[in-house]
Amino acid sequence: TREQWSLGWLDDMLRDARYALRTLRRSPVFVVVALLCLTLGIGANAAIFSVIDGVLLQPLPYPQAAQIVRLFESQPARGSDWTGSVSWLNFRDWREQSHAFSALAAYRAGSANLQGAGEVEHLRVVEATVDYFRVYGVAPVIGRGFARDEDESGRARVVVLSEGVWRSHFAGDRQISGRQITLDDQPYTVVGVMPSSFATSTDAWIPFVPQSEAPDTRGSHFLSVVGRLGPGVSVAQAGAQMRDIAARIAERFPNEQTGRSVAVESLSDLMVRGVRPALLVLLGAVALVLLIACANVANLLLARAAAR
Repeated sequence: TREQWSLGWLDDMLRDARYALRTLRRSPVFVVVALLCLTLGIGANAAIFSVIDGVLLQPLPYPQAAQIVRLFESQPARGSDWTGSVSWLNFRDWREQSHAFSALAAYRAGSANLQGAGEVEHLRVVEATVDYFRVYGVAPVIGRGFARDEDESGRARVVVLSEGVWRSHFAGDRQISGRQITLDDQPYTVVGVMPSSFATSTDAWIPFVPQSEAPDTRGSHFLSVVGRLGPGVSVAQAGAQMRDIAARIAERFPNEQTGRSVAVESLSDLMVRGVRPALLVLLGAVALVLLIACANVANLLLARAAAR
């Protein structure tokens, strides 16, 4: 019966435990060496697997992170992997002509001096178009992100703060929305606060406002582009559509765009591309260490059995 099987299993376990204790008492050196070998192999594998799980297996901390992609201007003639930044006018054409994305945003990293809150503080600032926060799908902890048309020239300047800056410079004031601060001698109205999990390397976000749309700015490549795929759209489908758009742009502007195309890559794949081979090699190495440890313990058992 099931009860008898359970009792028999418990008896076997107790018998094995008593045997192990007798073995430990009779041959403590043997047991310690065997445990050290197995502990070394299992511990190394557990440590490396925890790193691989956090870096390669866990999704990015964004809702439906698999739909987030990066877009680059590419030059296939210089090599299939060569990619670069994007000009403002090209991004504007991408945004107007593409239908593969539910949101598309351009941004660039910069800096600004926060004034009027004690000593002047140097902040890491990202200038981004209004759909930037929609791409990532992360809600602010206070207030809102950018509103429509806030990246147009002539609109009132707004800023979204990071949670770290909000807590360290404004004492976590829950009424921060609507407050004016000064960045590089210009007044900005705080409209929201992003959680610390969103970005650890940015202190504030402001709308990107293009200064000029002269034809020659199409050759000025200084923006990064990120997008969120639309429902049911794959990375390959989005890439095919963007290459068609790039080909049409090259026909209209051959002097600046001949030989240029578009590359679309998953954000998660892009972030781990540089470390994936090294981590997999390291995992294979520690797996080999575990096999060696098991072989050593097996040899110890065989030697002990032969001696007996």
